[in-house]
Amino acid sequence: MPRRNRYYILGVYALLLALSAGFSIKIYHDSRALYGETVALIEQDLPILGSLSNLRANVVAQEPILYEYYATTDRARFRQRWQGNRQLVAELGTKIRRDFPGHPRLLVVDDLNREVDALSLELDRLLGAKPVDWDEARALLEEISLHAVEINANLDRLAEDVHGRVDSKASAAQMRVDTINWTALFYSGAMFLLAIAAGYLINSYLAGARERRRLAMFAERNPNPVMNLDAAGGVLYANPAAHSTLATLGYNAGPLTLLLPSDMPARLESMLTEGLATRQWNYTALGREYETTLQYLQDFEYFNAYLVDVSGRKEAERRMEYLAEHDPLTDLPNRRRFIEDIRREIANGRLGAVVLLSIDRLRAIVDGVGHGVADQLLQAVAQRLLRSLADCTDQCSNAHLYRFEGAVFGLLLPCLETEQTPEQITRKIARDFESPIHADNQAFFLGVSIGASLFPTDDGDAVNLISHADRALQQVKQRGGGGYRAYDRDLSIQAAERLALEGDLRHALERKELFIQYQPQVEVASMRIVGVEALLRWRHPTRGLISPAQFIPLAEASGLIVPIGAWVLETACAQAQAWHTTGLPRITMAINLSARQFATEDLARDIAQVLSQTGLPPQFLELEVTESMAMDDVERSIRILRAMKDLGACISIDDFGTGYSSLAYLRRLPIDKLKVDQSFVRNLENDPGDAALVLSVVQLGHSLNLSVIAEGVETLGQLEFLRGTGCEEIQGYYFSRPLDSAALETLLGSGIAAFQA
Repeated sequence: MPRRNRYYILGVYALLLALSAGFSIKIYHDSRALYGETVALIEQDLPILGSLSNLRANVVAQEPILYEYYATTDRARFRQRWQGNRQLVAELGTKIRRDFPGHPRLLVVDDLNREVDALSLELDRLLGAKPVDWDEARALLEEISLHAVEINANLDRLAEDVHGRVDSKASAAQMRVDTINWTALFYSGAMFLLAIAAGYLINSYLAGARERRRLAMFAERNPNPVMNLDAAGGVLYANPAAHSTLATLGYNAGPLTLLLPSDMPARLESMLTEGLATRQWNYTALGREYETTLQYLQDFEYFNAYLVDVSGRKEAERRMEYLAEHDPLTDLPNRRRFIEDIRREIANGRLGAVVLLSIDRLRAIVDGVGHGVADQLLQAVAQRLLRSLADCTDQCSNAHLYRFEGAVFGLLLPCLETEQTPEQITRKIARDFESPIHADNQAFFLGVSIGASLFPTDDGDAVNLISHADRALQQVKQRGGGGYRAYDRDLSIQAAERLALEGDLRHALERKELFIQYQPQVEVASMRIVGVEALLRWRHPTRGLISPAQFIPLAEASGLIVPIGAWVLETACAQAQAWHTTGLPRITMAINLSARQFATEDLARDIAQVLSQTGLPPQFLELEVTESMAMDDVERSIRILRAMKDLGACISIDDFGTGYSSLAYLRRLPIDKLKVDQSFVRNLENDPGDAALVLSVVQLGHSLNLSVIAEGVETLGQLEFLRGTGCEEIQGYYFSRPLDSAALETLLGSGIAAFQA
């Protein structure tokens, strides 16, 4: 209740008391008859109100008795207090029933009291059992609390009936004293106003008390530690969860400040100095990781501290980040880390080499002894490679080994003296493989095929360098394996080829050489097509079909991707709406956004315009952005994605797992779906590392309330593995290659049975 209103009511009350004192002598003799009626009213009705008030108070007192029993499980104390309370409730109920025989509200109260008795007996049974079913006990407590609220509501209404009877008797008395002069009437009116003011004050106070009790229970029932701190970091109050947390960690007798940072006083002082009302920190205490939110209450001059144990979440995040960058079988850094480290070394501007080492004859060994022994063999191979590199520190002191994929390892040799150093090091590795490697009490003779590329001599892009090294490796394997080859190229021919292709690409759109194919996206649970991905294709008049991997980077680098991307967006949306109009299943159209498109400020406006022109409902449009694009400038990405999300479109992260996503930032992105990169799906049957990473990505997506789609599914084994992880959607050659619009329309119209066949 506002303080100003309370003072106002008290002032009116004082004024009326003063007026009543002045008129008391004058109206004494005239009010004798009214006095007799008033005495009867006080002796009969107000005691009833008192009994109702006492009964209500005892009903309210039941809740803390039960919650104390829930918190302490002290059965003896509970039975003593509970029986005393129930006896008082019974006595007061008997007294009130004498005054209101057969009143329907009392019948309801009696029924509710019997249910409370039954529920309290069930609660006593549960809390006396071993072990205690705390969830069911809490449910009983909540049900008893609801009954108590309903009992009090009926008692309040009964009190209102009594007030009505009082008003009725007052009216009758007034009829009998109609001879009282205007002073008596004024006096009675003043008393009536006083009763209204007092009732308003009491009701407001009771409502405020209920609200204060509800707010007070927030901290008491909070499962996480909540504390009040003074400016020096001293604990003024701590809820039960704080004490139980300290006891669980084995510090029963320790001070509660053990749960806080050791420099908490300095942190509080900094908040006061900077004038901050709230601040959040992460810290470690008693071997656990906590996230605490501090709130300064200036009017009370103390701090509220809300603690959350985030140890499990932080450990899971660290584990996810580790799995994202390491191979669980060999514990070596994986392909993702390989690419990142290459980029870092390229930025240093020194001569270095990227090497791929393929272990020969491993497939034959897997066929002969199985994957279990092959895994042991790969671990032994990794250890031998590490030893070989350790013997070459004089030639390259900071060489790094990686598990690239399957039987292929990556080697990064930065800071080389000459271009011949990689060959010298790898020949030393090849010689080390001339001796057998032991696994499962067996000796295996393995060979190694090696391909290498140099930076910055061969290229300045990590992915291209790996591609160059792989091309050299394939040349070694084509000659029978077991050798070394460095990548070589004719720069002038390649540059001319690239320039000519870019020139042709500039006219491809206007010449209608570009077209779109659509690859189905299948829901795993129902095995029906729920969407398609629009894939850009180029049919060159003389060269034939050109790979997207060849012309899309050209379009991106030259800026042509912006008009081409706009054409793809408009064409694909129009096609999806055309399918919907003809009565085919309403499927989602997934469209990739290029980095340059994503960088334009008017992207959301352009998408809205296309949706308006084509008539495609926004919920059937899915926009795909790559992980690296989204992580390049997180704050800007959130703003752009939010604008697209506000249109009603679905947002997915494409090629997830190939970039680097901070989990803290990933949670902030307004996205709906994760798309597992096909490079992980391709080897998940043979590579435990990729299988573990795919499983982790699916679990991560579900923990963030995102759906997951895997691309590049080509085998039944891959499908069954993904089905087991809970992956919602699948895309790949196992179901269908990309199709033109007519072929896909036929597929959609043929139904699920034809599709599955």
